[in-house]
Amino acid sequence: MNPMTTDIAALCAELTALLEKSTPGPWEAFKGIVESDELRCGISAMRGKVGYLVATIENGAPGDFCETEFSNALLVAAARTHLPTLLTALTAAQETIRRQGEALEGISTMYSRKGYSSGDLFMECVGIARAALGPAGDER
Repeated sequence: MNPMTTDIAALCAELTALLEKSTPGPWEAFKGIVESDELRCGISAMRGKVGYLVATIENGAPGDFCETEFSNALLVAAARTHLPTLLTALTAAQETIRRQGEALEGISTMYSRKGYSSGDLFMECVGIARAALGPAGDER
């Protein structure tokens, strides 16, 4: 995966492909044996009350008693668990933006052909935005 990808659709497709190949969620972080080098913190895939080890997190930071590792494990587990929801919401938002852009292009073309001013077009767009956002769109 390219960390510099700015194409949202491509990024969503890459992440979705990775999700499909990974261990299903939900994932949870756990603390292991603090005084031992065997397992300090980890991530498990939960199936009911049973967890299956997915990864161990060991950064070797002395003296933090697993706090850094546990924070990393929490982040990775939460990201895997909630990524499908975020991708669905992002994809839906992108589709909404695309449809709104098409609608605005159509309105712009219609207003241009009828000889309306850019101010008229602007006010029409404001009305559309207010209708789309509802009462929250009027707050500043």
